[in-house]
Amino acid sequence: MKNIIIGTSGHIDHGKTTLIKHITGIDTDRLPEEKKRGMTIDIGFSFLEEEGRKIGIIDVPGHEKFIKNMVAGACGINYLILVIALDDGIMPQTREHFNISKLLGVQRGIIVLTKRDLVSADRVKEVLKEIEEEFKGSFLENSKIFETSINDTASYEQVKEYLLKDTLNISKNSSSEMDFKMYVDRSFSVKGFGTVITGSIYSGEVRVNDMLNLYPQNIKIKVKGIESHGMKIDKLDSGNRCALNIGNINSKDVKRGNLITNSSNLKPSNRIDIFFSPLKNKVLKNNQRIKLYVGTNEIIGRISFFKNNNFAQIKLEKETYLLEEDLGIIRNFSSSDTLGGIRVINLFGEKTKKDNINYMDKLKDRTLGKKEEVFLLNEDKNIYISKKDLIIRMERLISFLNSSFEENNLLCGISKIEIKNRFFPELGNLEYRTLLEQDIFQENIEVNLTMINLKNRKVKLTKLQKEIKEKIFKIYKEGKFSPKSYGIIEEEFSDKIEFQRVHKYMFEKNMIVILNDNIFMLKGFFKECEKLILNYIMEHGRIELKECRTLLETNRESAILILEKLDKLGVTIRDKQFRYKNRRGLWKK
Repeated sequence: MKNIIIGTSGHIDHGKTTLIKHITGIDTDRLPEEKKRGMTIDIGFSFLEEEGRKIGIIDVPGHEKFIKNMVAGACGINYLILVIALDDGIMPQTREHFNISKLLGVQRGIIVLTKRDLVSADRVKEVLKEIEEEFKGSFLENSKIFETSINDTASYEQVKEYLLKDTLNISKNSSSEMDFKMYVDRSFSVKGFGTVITGSIYSGEVRVNDMLNLYPQNIKIKVKGIESHGMKIDKLDSGNRCALNIGNINSKDVKRGNLITNSSNLKPSNRIDIFFSPLKNKVLKNNQRIKLYVGTNEIIGRISFFKNNNFAQIKLEKETYLLEEDLGIIRNFSSSDTLGGIRVINLFGEKTKKDNINYMDKLKDRTLGKKEEVFLLNEDKNIYISKKDLIIRMERLISFLNSSFEENNLLCGISKIEIKNRFFPELGNLEYRTLLEQDIFQENIEVNLTMINLKNRKVKLTKLQKEIKEKIFKIYKEGKFSPKSYGIIEEEFSDKIEFQRVHKYMFEKNMIVILNDNIFMLKGFFKECEKLILNYIMEHGRIELKECRTLLETNRESAILILEKLDKLGVTIRDKQFRYKNRRGLWKK
C-alpha cells in the first residue's frame, strides 16, 4: 500500500489552506495567531483517506517571512500541489516554493488555480500562458491543471478524485532495510502520555518499543507508541507522517530540526563537502555567508567552491549532526533568497585549497560510488550517472509513461525532448544519447527517432475511437485533392477531445499528411498527387499553378499547398511561376 506525503506550495493568500479544507474537511490553521491574521504561519497537517490508504497533506506558509517553516514542511514530501490564484497569477513565492520542492527531489504534482469566480475567461487564458512558459522543461510541464472556486464545491471534488488516483502511480524509494531517519518538526506534551514528537519519515521503519537515538542531544529514546493521522499502530515506514510517544526526555528539550535515527555512532561535524545544484541566474560568491536548511534544521555557515565544478565545502558556525546523502537548500544569509540545492557527500571535510585535484577526485569517487555501479556518459568530460540514481529516475519515468498513456491511450509515445527536460535536464545532448543506448534503459523503454515508449506497448483504439477514425477517413476521402480545414472537420464531431486524439494518432501513424497548420490530406492521395505532377513534368518539362489545378481538378488554395509541400520535401524546385523536378530530391517515401 502506497502511503505518501503531499505538500502544498504557493504565494501568500492564494488559497492553499482553503483548498485543503475543502478536500479533506480539516482546517490546518491551528494557531490562534493564524486564525486572527487569516494566514498560515507554521506547518499544518491533514490527510485524505480511501479504502485504508492515507495520504498525508502538509500545508506550508506562503509569506516570505515564514520561508524557514515552508522549507521544513517541504522536506519529505513526494507530491506537490502548486496553488496559484487567478487574480494574481505567478508571484515571487510561487517560484521560490516550486524551486525548493524541485531541489528537494519532488518529481510529480499538479497545479490548482484558485479564485476562478473572481476573474474572466480571458484572464484564465493569460495565467495558463504564464504557467506554460514558467514551468516548461520542469516536472510540472504538462501536469494536470484544475480551476477551483469557493462557489463551486464540485471543483474541489475533482481535485480530490484526481489526487487519490494519481498518487497510486508514485514509487517509494525507501524500504524497511534502510536506516530509520526522521527530522522533528514539532514537540509537545500530552497529559498521561508524556512527550510526543512529529515529523515525516524519510527512510526506514519504526516499531513500538524500538530504541532510537536523538541528536544533537545524543541520547537514547524509547518508542512507547506510534500514531499516524490519529490512528495508533505498531509500526510505520517511509512516506508517512508520524507521531512518536517517546520516553527518557521532556518535550521542552526536543526542538525542531533535531534528528532521530537508529544509527548510534553519529559524530557532529562543522565542515561538510557537498554537491551544489545552483538555481538559474543565481550567483554565490566564494566564502559567502549562507543559511543551510537540511530536514527541518536551519544552519548558518560559509560556502567555498572547489575549482571548475559543482563541488563545494561549507564551514558551519556550530557543530551539527547530519547524514550522508541528505538533501538541503541554500539561501542567502542577508536577503534570504533561495540560491540552490545541495547533497551531502562527506560529513567531515578537510581544510584544503580550492584547486586540490586529489581531494576533488576523492569527492568524485564518493559521489559516484564503485566503478561498476556507475555509467560513463562522456569520457572526455568525465560525466557519469550512478546506477542507483538512474534506477530511481527510471521508476519515475515509467510511472509517468503509464500515467500519460492511461490518460490518453492513443499517444504513440512521449517526445525524447520532453523526457530529457523532465527527467535528465542536467545532461547535454551527447550524454543523453549515450544514456538512451544503455541496456538498463532499454530493458523497459523503447526508443525511436523522436519518441520514447514503453517496451512492447501497442495502441488499441476503443469502439468510439474506431468509429471516429473511419469517419475522418471518409471525410478526407470525399475531399480527395481539395481537403477541408481541420477546424471545419472538427465541427462535425460532438466529442472534440476524442476527435483531436484520433486525428493526432492518424497523423503520427502516417495515415495523413500535413500540408500546413490547418490542412491535412490522406497519405495515399498525396502520393497520387506527387505521381501525377512528376509525370506531367516529365512530359512537359515543367508545371505551373493553373496547370496543377487542372491536372488535379482542385481549387487554387489546395494546389498551392500541394506544390509548396512538394517543394519543402525536395521533390520539386520552384523557379518563378514554374516547378521543375528536383534532381537532388531527398524525400523518403
